[in-house]
Amino acid sequence: MSDPIALGARARGLMPHLLTRAEIDALGGAADEAALGRLLAATQKVGEPPVERAVQRTVARHLATLRRWGGESPVLEVFEAYADLRALRALLRGAVQGAPAADRLAGLVATRTLPQKLLETLARQPTAARVVAHLFATGHPDAGRLSVLTHTKSAPQLLELDHALVEGFASRAAASSRSDPLLAAFATAQLDAANAAAALALAGTNEAQAGRWWVAGGAHLTKEAFVAAVAAPDAARAAALLARALPASPLKRVLGPSVTAAQVERAVFRASLGAARRAARVEPLGSGPALYFLLRLEAMARDLRRIAHGLALGVPRELLLPELVTP
Repeated sequence: MSDPIALGARARGLMPHLLTRAEIDALGGAADEAALGRLLAATQKVGEPPVERAVQRTVARHLATLRRWGGESPVLEVFEAYADLRALRALLRGAVQGAPAADRLAGLVATRTLPQKLLETLARQPTAARVVAHLFATGHPDAGRLSVLTHTKSAPQLLELDHALVEGFASRAAASSRSDPLLAAFATAQLDAANAAAALALAGTNEAQAGRWWVAGGAHLTKEAFVAAVAAPDAARAAALLARALPASPLKRVLGPSVTAAQVERAVFRASLGAARRAARVEPLGSGPALYFLLRLEAMARDLRRIAHGLALGVPRELLLPELVTP
């Protein structure tokens, strides 16, 4: 077991190497992709463009530094379980939809259980079953629960695959966060987000066994509230029911008639980032500094990709900046 004080000290030492919100905003004002590259190089905090490769290398470098200090640290275990959930969700969705390998890899974080070479291999697989076969061969923690779906069905639903991934995250995160309230709160918030997104997706489908899609372990969304939302005639009514059931959740602010799964996830991420920031200040000898650094690293990576994609698509600055998550 690693020393959380030493890991926190290393995380605080790495914090100045992340882009500040002011620097992110300046990058968001770039006139074009070439200007973005020049501004990014001037910060000396992220490598040379293209942005996606630069972000991947920067994230990998900082994570490698923390791993050398953190070893089997619970905060690293929980963060990597979270990164695996997001990565496998994207890879399986990409395989089902036939997306190009480069698109499947965009935004993914390499972990000890999903190293970069394995991510690249998974991104080239033509089917979800082939993705899972590679996971099984490498002993990934989620391989067993996923293989049940891909072996018994020629084309499992994305919702089934996602449900299995969320169950895997719940299991891994619970094991690593059992004695740490901050890490437990982070994990339960992600489960609330996943359950809310599933309820919105299932609303109006006349699902007869709604309860089987709920994953236990969240902080606010009960199974009863989940089932009631799924029974709603459409996603807008489901969102209203979820908002009433989640008065103390950060999700309440975004659960409007046209809410998307991405907005749900982003709201919970922002709230988790804020909670980690407060914990880093109030309990500097706990897991707060390391978790805050990891979430700030994730926020920086998300924002840089969003800025790059926004420039490529011609998204106006005034629409781009409100969606950035770096505090």
